[in-house]
Amino acid sequence: IQRTILQRRVHGEANAFAIREKMKLLLLLAIVVSAAAIEHPVHYPMDGGKNSLTASIGDVVTVTLQGIPSTGFGWALVSIYDESVLQLVRQDITDEPPNNFTFQFSCQKEGLIAMEFHYRKSWEKDVPPAHIAHLDLRVDSTTSF
Repeated sequence: IQRTILQRRVHGEANAFAIREKMKLLLLLAIVVSAAAIEHPVHYPMDGGKNSLTASIGDVVTVTLQGIPSTGFGWALVSIYDESVLQLVRQDITDEPPNNFTFQFSCQKEGLIAMEFHYRKSWEKDVPPAHIAHLDLRVDSTTSF
């Protein structure tokens, strides 16, 4: 009986050790994966502008444009792009002035994207935008870190 109890205790300790080692590996993997995705903030003043950026697959690109929505103006993404390369994951407006229009994208695969944002009143279809912002984005497969 004592031999059986001792065998179970040794077997239980070995299992506990194996579980602890697996947990350490999973934690390390989670840290590496979370470190791989890099956030790329791109900020524009109210009058727009032009930027270019290179990001890697898995990275997050956050485009922030200043505006005053109480005037009826707002920023809108008007260019058509390949959603298999770049995926829009969030779009919002901050409540406090100066208001920021935020577009957050996830880089999915390699490609070149030319994005264009227009600052205009949504109901004025035949009026040119008050401001334009351009972002040329290159997504490559190399890691960012």
